[in-house]
Amino acid sequence: MTALAAGKKIDPLLADLDRDGLAGDPDWLAKLRRRAAASFDAHGLPTPKQEAWKYTDLSAIRSRGYRWGGIDAGERARDGGDSIEHTPFVGLDPISIVFVDGVFAERLSDLGVAPRGVRIVSIADALSRGESWVREGLSALAHFEDRSLVALNTAYLRDGAAIYLPERAVVERPIHVRFLSSREAAHHPRMLFCAMKDAEATLIEDYAPGADRPAYYNNAVSELSLGANARLRHIRIENEASAAHHTATVQVLQRAHSRYQGFNISVGASLARIDTNVALNEAGSEAELWGVYSAFGNRHVDNHTFVDHTEPSCTSRETYKGILGERGRAVFNGRVLVRPDAQKTNAVQRNQNLLLSTDARVDTKPELEIYADDVKCAHGATVGQLDPAALFYLRSRGLGVAEARAVLSRAFVSDVLDRIGQETIAKSLALALMPAVEANGKEQA
Repeated sequence: MTALAAGKKIDPLLADLDRDGLAGDPDWLAKLRRRAAASFDAHGLPTPKQEAWKYTDLSAIRSRGYRWGGIDAGERARDGGDSIEHTPFVGLDPISIVFVDGVFAERLSDLGVAPRGVRIVSIADALSRGESWVREGLSALAHFEDRSLVALNTAYLRDGAAIYLPERAVVERPIHVRFLSSREAAHHPRMLFCAMKDAEATLIEDYAPGADRPAYYNNAVSELSLGANARLRHIRIENEASAAHHTATVQVLQRAHSRYQGFNISVGASLARIDTNVALNEAGSEAELWGVYSAFGNRHVDNHTFVDHTEPSCTSRETYKGILGERGRAVFNGRVLVRPDAQKTNAVQRNQNLLLSTDARVDTKPELEIYADDVKCAHGATVGQLDPAALFYLRSRGLGVAEARAVLSRAFVSDVLDRIGQETIAKSLALALMPAVEANGKEQA
């Protein structure tokens, strides 16, 4: 990337590209990375001066001075490392592909035997084999020209998960893609998922720390394409270290009569911003977006969603629920766009928040933008506290304050978690939520 830096001072977050270089990249990938780096250099990190980032400040990422973690990540990924552990959800039995600091870790993965024609590989391996579907898919959905974080991820594009389902392929076992972070550094995880006509799968996209739980920055990009009548249940889990920073872009494209069920769970990083964009590009497609997030201590979590109805007779349903306590801060901005040709659209959007302390705060902004006249659309947002009558009832049955508050908080999000369809994951995520809720309850007692 020296040519990019010639004659000018580039953004410090791009400084490590000189050490990485483009040696060994195919020409098309080298050009793509150069364009992405130039785009990020021109725009830099988003700031609160931009409307979409009004309530979320990323300056801590820059001030932390994160360096790119990919220089020697390959060696750590190959041997697994003493501080790196991968324990799948108990009883899940998934097809598992694991990445350590953004690099494929074969020793920690269990690819098993996939149905005929299904490809579950690392992007680096697919590129070395010249697999055309990877070349055609990368950056086809997640455009970086107007998204600087996507540009930053693409500039450092080296490895990630690549999953391809041919026509009528049904993958019975869940596909578990796990990104582990082992040291204080910046990582740029990438995932490409392509499901052709009538294909079906459950995909778990999971972000977690190594045993040492260091501070780090993950800037993830996921591109998911669903062919006609394809079915995908996508469970995205952000359970990073409490000192970590996490930004992500999830881009989904749906063809005719496809169905996408997206579950976005965010319970970990000190700062998390997840952008989920779904394009219903052919008639009869259906999208469901479900979210659960928590914010305790000084945690800040920001969810931006965009559902784009471009064609007629499509359906979208969206429900995001948040639990906040102590000085936690949450942001929800959900936009549904119904374009002029998208007649017979049915769209519902809800955001509900439970505040467990007077210092917690949420900024919620559900939006409907409708340019068609034959539609059924609704949206709403609520912010409230625990029901005193329900709390009194549980206390009268012998539960302590903290335990009673935890029971009611878990009930608040249970309808979303239960829809995940994987009981072991739902239970694990519920358990991840409860310690902060119970600790907050003891403070309130």
